[in-house]
Amino acid sequence: MNKKICKINFLVSILTILSLTTACWNNRDITDIAIAVGVGLDKTDSGEIELTIELVNPSAIQAEEGGGGGRGNSPSSIEVSASGATIFAAARNLIGHSSRKMFFSHIQVVIIGESLARDGLGEIIDFWERDHETRRKADFLIAKGITAKEILKTQTQIENLTSIHFMKSLEASNAIGKIRKITLFDIIQQIHEPGRSVVIGTVSPGSASEAAYIEDMEFQGASVFKYGRLIGFLSPSETRGFLFATDKIQSTILTVPNPLVPEKLFAVEVFNSKGNVEAKLEKNQLKLKIKVEAMGNLGEIIGEKSLVEFDLLNTLQRDLEESIKKEISQAVKKAQQEYQSDIFGFGGVLYRKQYEDWLKLEDNWENIFSNTPIEIDVKFSLNTSGLIKEPAFSNIRE
Repeated sequence: MNKKICKINFLVSILTILSLTTACWNNRDITDIAIAVGVGLDKTDSGEIELTIELVNPSAIQAEEGGGGGRGNSPSSIEVSASGATIFAAARNLIGHSSRKMFFSHIQVVIIGESLARDGLGEIIDFWERDHETRRKADFLIAKGITAKEILKTQTQIENLTSIHFMKSLEASNAIGKIRKITLFDIIQQIHEPGRSVVIGTVSPGSASEAAYIEDMEFQGASVFKYGRLIGFLSPSETRGFLFATDKIQSTILTVPNPLVPEKLFAVEVFNSKGNVEAKLEKNQLKLKIKVEAMGNLGEIIGEKSLVEFDLLNTLQRDLEESIKKEISQAVKKAQQEYQSDIFGFGGVLYRKQYEDWLKLEDNWENIFSNTPIEIDVKFSLNTSGLIKEPAFSNIRE
């Protein structure tokens, strides 16, 4: 009996040692993979999907870190493209363009061309959600007036990689509040929210006919989707109204006329904003409301007269409230009258809080939302006038 116990203990010890000495079964050496940091998707003239990938060029990075070397003039990234009837087919066709297996876990941004977006997001989201290597926190953008391929091939004067520049520009855009920053994870959540239309940020060449550098492009505005298809765009001011309403403003700058000198302006930095959408069905009467509470600092006064001296802070606060309310109203008007799309998520509120009532409205929600007045309530608090009370040139006379 003791002999049998000893054998069992011996086998357990051997198995324990073997489990501790095994390596990762799917381990791949860094030199055997191609790291993808950006993805572009376009529709070709023949109706296929063109997939463009920005790959890190390890030899250029090694040369830069090593202080030059023989490959110091090599580009930091390489762009490869292939087409196919589906995204998966296009991805397979890329194999012949790279000697290494592509690694998608470090993707920073996915850019979708406007023509492909108008066909729908279904296949794109399905591929990204289904594949185990894709990164759910990658930022999504819609290319307006330019193809996704052209964007990924555009150079940047600041960063080594175009996709890294995009990622950092989107992060910085939170201080502007005029672009919709959204990840794959957020898109998936909103697609499954009843009655909700997805809104995705846009990038465009701007006023330039051809943008030579990423720095020439405009990161502002948003695209509106209905039933998963692109149907139109929001202007930068409409986008900011949408962001105020949906609690997505982290920081932004508002300018309003100086009450004392109307042709001059005040600049106010919004540093805190809380937006909320409310939907309630009472006695067969649907009530929709947007509430925003914001705070800001007086950043700049253009004019020669002191605001404090004339006790006009309350006037300024009311003007700021009206300014925010106007932008929200613009977004509401565009959503109701032009797109008939609930981009704010009122339907989701009803679904969560009044499920039985939502079932009665669900089939006709598009029409109900478009014809229901939306109350907009904005409160603004001006926190401080900064380090000085009066304009810098208030005591200077000509």
